[in-house]
Amino acid sequence: MEISYIGNFEYLLKHKGVKVLIRPTGTTIESDSGPVTISGPGEYEVKGVLIAGFKGDDKNTIYTYDLDGIRLAYLSEVKQKLADKQLDWLDGVDVLLVSPEGADLVMQIGPSLVVSSEPIKGFEGTSRREKKLTVNKLSLPEETELVIL
Repeated sequence: MEISYIGNFEYLLKHKGVKVLIRPTGTTIESDSGPVTISGPGEYEVKGVLIAGFKGDDKNTIYTYDLDGIRLAYLSEVKQKLADKQLDWLDGVDVLLVSPEGADLVMQIGPSLVVSSEPIKGFEGTSRREKKLTVNKLSLPEETELVIL
């Protein structure tokens, strides 16, 4: 899977001919058969991508994406600590897309990889800058790393 940062908290995932555009307002999956847009809580499966959306705070939906054995979560607009029920939904997240203010979320979730558009204030692990990130289950680090796109 390839992850790119587009801007304005938007990310693009590419995997096996499928493009997943992740935005604060929802997700669009593009493939040969055309685009599918997902917005709001619920469970979805489109072109082999499993997506679960659940209530964040009053303003947003937290999304998880399961593809090719990797579980990714998108919390770019979540700033506060998560409730126990939300943490249960995020159990097993490998890759976390988070805002630069998301250090508390990183500590709560404990993913292998953290992806942000800028350095995360208070993050104490290893970090590196990349133009895009290619990741698979075997390439996930044992200790949490930050990749700045």
